[in-house]
Amino acid sequence: MIRTFLKASERILFNNYKTLALIILAVYVLYFLLESFLPSWPNPDSGFFAEPAYNLAFHNTFGMKSCKGFLEMDKYTYWKLPLYFLLQMVIYKTFGFGTIQIVILPFLISAGVLIITYYFGKVLFNKRIATISLVLTVNIIFLATSTTNRPDILTALFVILAFFFLWKFELTDEKRYVYYSSLCASISTLSHFVGFLSFISMIVYILLKYWKTHKLFESIKLIFKASLVFSIPFLPYLWYISLSPQSFISQFRYWNYVTTERMLSFTSIIGELERYIVSFKYLPFYMVGFLLVIWYCYKTRSDKRNRLFIILVLSFLFFMATLVGAHRNIRYLVALFPLVSIFMSKMFSDTLVQRTKHSYFYLILFWLIFLSNIITPIVYQITNFPTETNPDFNSIATKLRKIVENKTVLASSDYFIVFPENLQYNFQCVPEENLSEVIKNKSVDVIILDNKILPSTNLKKLINENYMLDSIIEKRRINVREIYKGLSYVVEDVYVYKKQ
Repeated sequence: MIRTFLKASERILFNNYKTLALIILAVYVLYFLLESFLPSWPNPDSGFFAEPAYNLAFHNTFGMKSCKGFLEMDKYTYWKLPLYFLLQMVIYKTFGFGTIQIVILPFLISAGVLIITYYFGKVLFNKRIATISLVLTVNIIFLATSTTNRPDILTALFVILAFFFLWKFELTDEKRYVYYSSLCASISTLSHFVGFLSFISMIVYILLKYWKTHKLFESIKLIFKASLVFSIPFLPYLWYISLSPQSFISQFRYWNYVTTERMLSFTSIIGELERYIVSFKYLPFYMVGFLLVIWYCYKTRSDKRNRLFIILVLSFLFFMATLVGAHRNIRYLVALFPLVSIFMSKMFSDTLVQRTKHSYFYLILFWLIFLSNIITPIVYQITNFPTETNPDFNSIATKLRKIVENKTVLASSDYFIVFPENLQYNFQCVPEENLSEVIKNKSVDVIILDNKILPSTNLKKLINENYMLDSIIEKRRINVREIYKGLSYVVEDVYVYKKQ
C-alpha cells in the first residue's frame, strides 16, 4: 500500500503537476470573484486604507477628513507609508470607488507575486518545482491578504523580488544585483515597514558572506553603497515629511506602537509566539512544512542555495519578532510564503526521489496542504452566501445609504466604504473630548453604532441626550469570514441615531 501511494504521488508530482496548479489557480480566481461580488462586511482596515486614497483621487487632499482634530490626520497621511495609497488612488481614479474597486489592486499584485514566485523557482531549480510552489503558496491567508484593502501583499511582492536578486548575486557574484535588491527592499518599505526586514536580512547576509573570506571592509563598502540606493526612493517621501515633521512623528509613533519597551525587547521576542500560535490555528499543515523546510535546509546547508535560505528566513523572522513585535498578525508572514513555498516544493521533491523512511510522512503532509488549500477557501466562501439570517453587505449598505442621504455622519471607519462623502467623524481616531463637543453641538445628523463601537459611559449618555434611536438594521450571525481575517468581532446589530 505504501509503495502504491509513493508511486501514485510520484506520477502526479512529476508528470501531472500542472493539473494541481490549474486546480489551485481556479480556486484563486473563484475566491476573488466571490469576494468581489459577495463582499463581507468591511473591516476597519478597509475604511482606513481607503480614505486617504479616496480623498487624494477625488478631493486632492492626502488625509482623512473623518479624523479631524487628531494628529493632523485630516491634512497629512503619515500613519502608514505612502506607496499603496498612491497606487490605490490610481485605481479609484480609473475605475471609481466601491467594494469591487478596493480589491482590484491587491488581487493584481497577488497575481504578480505568483508570477515572480514561479519564475524564481524556475531559475533556482526547475519548472516542476516552480509550479508546485504555486500550489503551496495559495493558502487561505494568502487569499485573504490578496482580497483585503491593505498593503501587505504589495510588501510581499517586493520582498520576494529583493530576495530573488540576492540569489542572483550569490550565484554570479555581480554586485549590481545587491543594488537591485536594495531598490526592491526600499520600495517594499515604502509599502509597509515589514519590507524593511528584507533590507536588514540582506545586510546580515552580506556581513556573513564576506566575514568568511575576511573581507569585512569590502562588505561595509558594499552595504554603504546599497544603503545609498535604498535611500533614493525615499527622497520624495522625505520632502513630504518636511511639510509637517511633528505630525509625522506623532502619527507614526501612535499608529505603529513605537515605544522603547517594544523595540528590541526580550519580552517582544517571547510574545512573538502569539503570531505562530495563530498561524498554526489557520494553517496547521503549511506551518508544519514551514518548520520542516527550515530544518531541511539547515541539514543541507552545504548547498549555497539552502544556506542563503536559512540566513534570509531566520534573519527576517528574528527582526520581525523584535522590530515588528507589537503587531503579531499572521498576515505579515505572507511576505515569506513565496520563498518558503519554493524550498518546501524542493524538499517534497527531494524526499520523493530519495525514497527515505520519512518519504511517506512528507507526502502525506504535501497532500494535506494541497487539500486544505482547496477545501478551506471553498468552505470559507460557501458559509458566507447571503441568507435570511446572514444578509449580505450590499443589502445592508443600500439601507444605510438611504438613511444617511444628504446627511453628515459619525461612525466607525468600517462605514467609509458605504458612504464616503457622508462620514465626517470617525470613532477610531477622533479624541473623546472632541467627540463630546461634536455630540453636544449636534455637529452631525446621524450617529451609527454597532457592537464594535462601544462608546464610553459619558459619550453614550451624551448620545442619548442629544440623539434618538431611529432604527436598527438586521442582525448578522457569526461567520468564518471575519474569523479568518483576523477579527475577533462581527457586525451584530447596527443602531442608527438621529439628532432630536
